[in-house]
Amino acid sequence: MAMAPKDDLSLHAADIQLLSSRDRVLEFFTRLGYSTGEPMEQRVEAMGLTSEDLKRNIRRIERIADQDGGVLEVYLAELKSVTQASIQALARGLRDLESNFLWVLTSDYDRLDFVLFERTMPQAGARGITFKGAYLRPRTLTVSRQNPGPIALRVLKRFTNTEPDAYYQWDKLRSAYNIADWTEQFFNNRALFSDYYLNVRLRDEPEWREKPEDSMRAFGALFANVRERLSGQPEDVIRRNLFEPVFRELGFSTQQGKPSSSDAVEPDY
Repeated sequence: MAMAPKDDLSLHAADIQLLSSRDRVLEFFTRLGYSTGEPMEQRVEAMGLTSEDLKRNIRRIERIADQDGGVLEVYLAELKSVTQASIQALARGLRDLESNFLWVLTSDYDRLDFVLFERTMPQAGARGITFKGAYLRPRTLTVSRQNPGPIALRVLKRFTNTEPDAYYQWDKLRSAYNIADWTEQFFNNRALFSDYYLNVRLRDEPEWREKPEDSMRAFGALFANVRERLSGQPEDVIRRNLFEPVFRELGFSTQQGKPSSSDAVEPDY
């Protein structure tokens, strides 16, 4: 059993490198705040997984977390090999069950596939394979245990159970996979600029060649102990000692708008 943390855990590569066994994966989800207890080994047939190829591929399945009585369930499956065919077979087998599913798939604990099975309605008028009602779309985050990388860490920290109930937590997990779809190593870019511009062309801009060290030192001095120095001070003191020096360091000149003593809804500068 685990209490939900209030904030996302701060994960480091060493946290993921520990995930070398079933017990360590269970401990990981306990740290993330999920309702874990004694893992429950599952029978393949009882879960409705009828694919013969999938059954031959599965070594072991355990349910390691159950949120709100089956609203959100987390499973760990050890397979002989993790393939797209196996993931698709899981999606077909789980589609008629009511729970929302997050699975961790692995063959050797060197590679971990975190698979979210998202319930999706077929598009109207779609051609080809047809489905009766909703089907499960597997969304996979593949993580190298020995070298998880910053993107995997950024996404996995969003797995932290911080929400008031399992339905909200499920929405949070879905948003984590959205981050996985459009994140880059040093930024999250969602239809603002092209990744090529940010990764390649931006370096040709003159601003990229500016040296920020002097400004960073100036900001460090301005913000050092700022709460102790300026807490409870009148607004004009805060303006003179914080806002205006920051503007000057950023290269802006300022023109005062409303006086610091005014409560009018007008710009300060």
